[in-house]
Amino acid sequence: MTGWKVAASLLGRLCVSAVFSVIIIHAFELFPTVTRNTAIGTSSTMAHAGSVFAPYLVDFFAIYGWFIPSTICGLGLLLAGFLTQTLPETKDLALYDTLDDLSSRCRDHPEEKVSIKNCTLCRYLGKTRTNV
Repeated sequence: MTGWKVAASLLGRLCVSAVFSVIIIHAFELFPTVTRNTAIGTSSTMAHAGSVFAPYLVDFFAIYGWFIPSTICGLGLLLAGFLTQTLPETKDLALYDTLDDLSSRCRDHPEEKVSIKNCTLCRYLGKTRTNV
């Protein structure tokens, strides 16, 4: 049983490491140039804070059951994946230079705002429910 736990843990770590680079690239595309460094620095700080507190999370909740820390982290990852679906598409779009550029883009294209209504998964599920 211990071998499966180690394998699952390493697979999860591999996936998180692989996705982290994609998240950074997407974050670079979302923020205008004037705030990009601050935004990336803040998100990097939060990521490092999470890696500092993760071992304490494991130690604290492991006394209640070995699966609790993994469940908490897994639910957090699922929530993050769902919230990522609400971000606008950045493919083939120019990077924003100023906050005014971003404001005008949001004003001209309200369908691209970050919103649960614009969630790719929600739109897909809504279409499948109406087709059934």
